[in-house]
Amino acid sequence: MSWDVVVFNLKRRVSSVDEIDDGVLVEIGTYANFEAILKRRFPMLANEVGWLKVDFGEYSLETSLGELDETFSNTIFHLHGENAVYELIELCKANGWQAFDTGLGHMLDLDHPERNGYMEHRRYVEQIMSKRP
Repeated sequence: MSWDVVVFNLKRRVSSVDEIDDGVLVEIGTYANFEAILKRRFPMLANEVGWLKVDFGEYSLETSLGELDETFSNTIFHLHGENAVYELIELCKANGWQAFDTGLGHMLDLDHPERNGYMEHRRYVEQIMSKRP
């Protein structure tokens, strides 16, 4: 199961996703621009039929693309493995982006990644899985 994190380009820092609206969203650019940003950060980036994937062996991250000329201000990343969040945090910090953990319902703390907690994510997944028949 992936750890899903939404990345936003915003005019100002927010502490909650509730503070995000059209007034604070800023375009990242087109998907082609976004792919170029990712390729500079991750030269091993693979584009697999609209999915951009970065595989580090024991962990990976991926995001899907829309039309290449479509502009956007946010996208969702699917993280696999404990260290994927650190790669995403560094990407966000390098580009001035912010990130929201969809499972846990809070913004990621980019300055203190140890607070984001892969272990919290694992507990969340285990809780969901324990409720399945």
